[in-house]
Amino acid sequence: MAGSSRDRSSEIRRLLEHALPGHAVRSIVQAGEGSDHVAFEVNGELIVRFAKDPDPAGPARQVRAELRVLATVTALSPPAVPEPLLGAEDDGVLVYRKIPGTPLLDLRADLPHLDLGRFGQVIGEFLSRLHRAPVSALEDFAPRERLTSAEWLASAHRDYERVIAWVPAALRAPIEAFLAESPPDETQVTTLCHNDLGTEHILVDPATLVVTGIIDWADAAITDPACDLALIYRDLGTDALTSILDHYRGDAERVEGLRQRARFYARCSVFGEMTYGLVAGHEAYLVQSLSALRRLFS
Repeated sequence: MAGSSRDRSSEIRRLLEHALPGHAVRSIVQAGEGSDHVAFEVNGELIVRFAKDPDPAGPARQVRAELRVLATVTALSPPAVPEPLLGAEDDGVLVYRKIPGTPLLDLRADLPHLDLGRFGQVIGEFLSRLHRAPVSALEDFAPRERLTSAEWLASAHRDYERVIAWVPAALRAPIEAFLAESPPDETQVTTLCHNDLGTEHILVDPATLVVTGIIDWADAAITDPACDLALIYRDLGTDALTSILDHYRGDAERVEGLRQRARFYARCSVFGEMTYGLVAGHEAYLVQSLSALRRLFS
């Protein structure tokens, strides 16, 4: 059942009629697709998500792990996270009620009106709770994912070579100087992380831009907590990062370490974001990453 974005209407109807009787299907609209899954909105109220993995056992493993992660992070809300109605592990399918809100990625024209103080408070307090979840109780289902700083730089260099034609000429020298630098020192700090916390996964009320939810926990892992700050810094800038850290619980040395590592990861990750935007044909990702390049390397 797991796989690509082909028409899945009949599969969805059969799944819901069997597993959730009473949920008559009136409409099915594809809600999005990433490298890990494809999602459909049913009746404007349910999300049905199919895992994608070339490994035949991968979709079941992904759904099983995400169900356990969601059971943990639900207790840390607000903001809201998906609460599964159904996890069909053998089929690689997760069903949950749609969380109200619009991804910040889709509201870039409204970003000048984002109240960064309020945004930073919600995200900073949530990440403080998330990053204090006991790792020992999570290791049997949340994978450990640790790239060295050298591996981050090597990945960034490969992605940069793929998108260099799209990089403004004035930014190439500072980018290439960064890629030639020695990697920073490693950290031994690891916590439970969302691990893909960009603007596409942060939902807000489109009228007020107040955070309503955090979605897509498929990449959750035990890793450096700075990874959860890096993509927000990349997508929204220094003031957003500062506002979050103002509300993040930790001593000054820990917070400053998070700030520095988030900046490094943000610079490394922006080329992968550009690559995804180009390869997948998602203009919003390309526009966002070009804007980020100017902030990160000007």
